[in-house]
Amino acid sequence: MLRKVCRRRRFSLEILFVGDRDIRKLNKRFKGRGDATDVLSFGLGAMGLIAISLDTASRNAKIFGTLLHEEVVRYIVHGILHLFGYDDDTRLHRLEMAGKEDIILRSLCANTNLSKVLTRR
Repeated sequence: MLRKVCRRRRFSLEILFVGDRDIRKLNKRFKGRGDATDVLSFGLGAMGLIAISLDTASRNAKIFGTLLHEEVVRYIVHGILHLFGYDDDTRLHRLEMAGKEDIILRSLCANTNLSKVLTRR
């Protein structure tokens, strides 16, 4: 999936799962916003960190009629797109980013049964 948005040969990605309280703190400290959000991305060259609020993912899964792990996969894709320069600061950018997310998710789902990958122990 990273090859679809990044031309680098090597890239390290860390994913941090937190609740709304912790993502609110991260958002305030690093983005200057005091609200909870679904996903935050932090890039440092060939390394990236994505923080995902499982509280928000759980609420949104109920709203959109999806499973929690499906929301989490979408947030991971969304976070990766942020790491590689995509933004959702305007309506047009949100539409472009959502389209890119859908393309990547369709590709992932065509090649992998995500429910089995994400729930294996």
